[in-house]
Amino acid sequence: MTRQDAIKNIGHYIDDAMSTHEQPVTPRTTLVGWQCGFEPMFVAVNSYLDGCVVEEDEAVELATALLQEIKWFSDNQGPNEPDYVIRGTHDMNDKEPTTLDRINQILENLGPVADKMKLGVAMIAAKQYVESTEALLRDVFKHLQPVAWQEKYEAHLVAHCGKVPVTAKAIVAGSRWIPTNNGTYPEGCVQVHQTVTESVKVVTFSFKSGGFLIEWSVDKFLERYREVTEVEKNSTTYKLALFGFDDGPEILAFTAGDKWNGWGKPLVEKDSFVAFLKELRGGEDNQLFAFDGNKLMFYPYEPDEGEPKVEEIDPIEIEYKGATFTVYPVSMGLCWNQDYIRDLDLEDEYDVERWQNAHAPGGITTPPSQS
Repeated sequence: MTRQDAIKNIGHYIDDAMSTHEQPVTPRTTLVGWQCGFEPMFVAVNSYLDGCVVEEDEAVELATALLQEIKWFSDNQGPNEPDYVIRGTHDMNDKEPTTLDRINQILENLGPVADKMKLGVAMIAAKQYVESTEALLRDVFKHLQPVAWQEKYEAHLVAHCGKVPVTAKAIVAGSRWIPTNNGTYPEGCVQVHQTVTESVKVVTFSFKSGGFLIEWSVDKFLERYREVTEVEKNSTTYKLALFGFDDGPEILAFTAGDKWNGWGKPLVEKDSFVAFLKELRGGEDNQLFAFDGNKLMFYPYEPDEGEPKVEEIDPIEIEYKGATFTVYPVSMGLCWNQDYIRDLDLEDEYDVERWQNAHAPGGITTPPSQS
């Protein structure tokens, strides 16, 4: 099964922030497929972090969990192992590595060893080629040095993969973690749901942006995530993004980078939000939001029986590029579309028109700088 053939048979999409919207398929996309009679069906798995590739075993977990959620598997059989896994690559111009490519790369990293050892390594690699590269490396080092393979494996990761050796530490319920590589709080943040103890030997967690509960081994979790520091929790960097609903007006607002079930969480300035709401309702008063002095009142779609449910939203102050803005968090469980400035082409006429027509906070010009 070639990558191009698999792309023609994509039926579903998911990323590691649990968004299931249709997404661009690039060389970084991992394709996980199951044979359905005469035709295969693939799930395209992306990382929501720029330039990152979802690890093979994590991609399989995400794809399987998605298909379980939509009840794609037979009730009698449950989830099967995928028939195809076509890995993504970090190099946008790279081709899918062959088994021989993996073996040669491992032998190159190991340096000079005896011919019989090289033969043993090649045999292990050929036998385990369907495993991830790191799983294969563990087997290689077990074969080369049965006594101290773990230390040599970790040394290899530090020297050749830029990784830090795994160290034991407490994983407690409620703690927040971000990816070890390229993690910036709160983007990609996950929260642990159960403290790891002698009787609880797996890590149960979910993305702060929402989605399924995930269970990983302690080693796997500690290898890929690090705990968020207090400094990171207390020093949020805000970004500008376009927010709106399908085919409606858009508002330029701030975001801390976190999401709710894959949807945006805008922080809006009062005057621009009032103008946005007015255009959204075609000039009529909005039925969801209304200002009462400095407080923003939110009226849900389905109020409880009896008195209508009303939620008060207090303003907060944030710093953006040296200026202070008073904003209101208006996520409120709504499905806000979000596009970062960095993801749009400000030399494209359509994108520039979107920025120019967006309702912007005072002091922010459109199109704003992407820096």
